[in-house]
Amino acid sequence: MPREAEGVYSLILSSLKLSHENIWFTTCYRLGKIYLKYMNFQKVEKLLLEMKQACKLPGMELAQGLKSFNQEKANHLMKIFSLEFLMCDELEETGRKLEVL
Repeated sequence: MPREAEGVYSLILSSLKLSHENIWFTTCYRLGKIYLKYMNFQKVEKLLLEMKQACKLPGMELAQGLKSFNQEKANHLMKIFSLEFLMCDELEETGRKLEVL
C-alpha cells in the first residue's frame, strides 16, 4: 500500500474514532482488507488489536474471552472476527481459526 494512502487513512481514522464510531469501524475493516490484499499481516494484527480494544467493556481492557467485550457492539465484533478469520485463512492457521470461531 502506498505511504500516501496509508497517511490519508491514518488521518481519517484518528478523526473518526472520537466522533463517529460506526464509520471508524467500517473504515478500519476496509483498511484491514487492503492490508490483507498486500499481505501486510503485522498491520492487520495491530488494527485488529485496536478494534478489539475499542469493543472492550470499561475496566476489562486486559481481560481475555468473550465476556470482556461489550455485547452492544456485536456488529463491530462480527467485523473484527471476520477480518481475523480471513487473515488466518491467508496464513493457513487452522488452530487460530477455531479460536476465532
